[in-house]
Amino acid sequence: MYKGRNIGVFVHQGVGDAVMTVPLLRAIEARLEPTDRLILIVRSPYAIDLLKCISWGKNVTIWHPTGGRLRRKWWLLKVLMQLRKVRPDVVLAPLFADRFLNAVWLRLTGAELSVVAPGKWRGRLGRCVTVAGAPGMHKTEEYLEYGRTAGLIDGAKPSVAITPPEALLKKTPSVTAWWRPDRRWVVLAPGSGVVEAHKRYPVESFRALARLLLQASPDIGVVALGSSKEQELIHSVLEVDGDASRRIALTGLSIAESLAVLSRCHCLVAACSGASHLGTAAGIPIVGIYGPTNPGHTGAYSNQLRVVRLGLKCSPCYRMKQLTGCGNPICMTLIPPETVFEAVLASLAGQPCPPVPWCETTSAREAIYPQPSIRAKSA
Repeated sequence: MYKGRNIGVFVHQGVGDAVMTVPLLRAIEARLEPTDRLILIVRSPYAIDLLKCISWGKNVTIWHPTGGRLRRKWWLLKVLMQLRKVRPDVVLAPLFADRFLNAVWLRLTGAELSVVAPGKWRGRLGRCVTVAGAPGMHKTEEYLEYGRTAGLIDGAKPSVAITPPEALLKKTPSVTAWWRPDRRWVVLAPGSGVVEAHKRYPVESFRALARLLLQASPDIGVVALGSSKEQELIHSVLEVDGDASRRIALTGLSIAESLAVLSRCHCLVAACSGASHLGTAAGIPIVGIYGPTNPGHTGAYSNQLRVVRLGLKCSPCYRMKQLTGCGNPICMTLIPPETVFEAVLASLAGQPCPPVPWCETTSAREAIYPQPSIRAKSA
């Protein structure tokens, strides 16, 4: 039994949310006593890889599911048994779904205090307090509020930047063999999770953007980056004429390798996806393309983020019961590649980024075209 505090933090979503929790986790670790223990409870393989890229102290432990699909199904039950053994003082669960069974689960952990988001069931059972995000607050800041509410951290805002330990980068020379220092490399990340495909910028637009970049200057190279399941998508983006040595396709990289690639490049173009948050971790300028989501809340947490969006009356619409979009994401499909291209050139030139807008979520359930002429053009 630990003599100090046991603090559990759920980081059970994808790589984007994992990046946004890094400042919270670092702030908690910085205030741990030698006898305290910080337990990171992680489920996504990508989030696990990301957190393993950080050099944590000896009193930080990562719990994650192992084994086949059946074992992973019972993961929460296994975590519950482990938490009951260590008797946690505090459990932070900012991403817990608002379900009765989840509320019961938190109560059964035996935690002295649980910090959750408000909801019908969350915060109703056991010793719970809730944290509600305020207008204008980025999700990263919201996560920090969980730590402050629990009395675990002060007002500091630690960095999101991640430099993987050297041991994790041994394979990167082969991954970055294409890299040349005399070129300005622009990373295009067209993918996203399947459920969030409506957040994607169209592949045809990415292809047009790649063509514009390669035509703009012989000094510019394009890297298309994605997961192992996105090989067809990545190669489709690079189906343009030009010097093959300036068109690089990379898929199936580890998180450490992806960070290494991004840190060597000069600009990242991505929608609201895990790739944009990896760009923040790598410290690279980002051109973020936003439609269904609020860039001020879930966008890359970076002062190098340059936002491109149409600002339609129906955008952003991403909310509970509207997580998969309206089925007609014109907020993304109508953004001209030339607009994104100009934003990339501004980033490459080092121009200051305008403030990131915080956009109130609408109640729209269908697309609202900006004007009849655009609707006719897209039909």
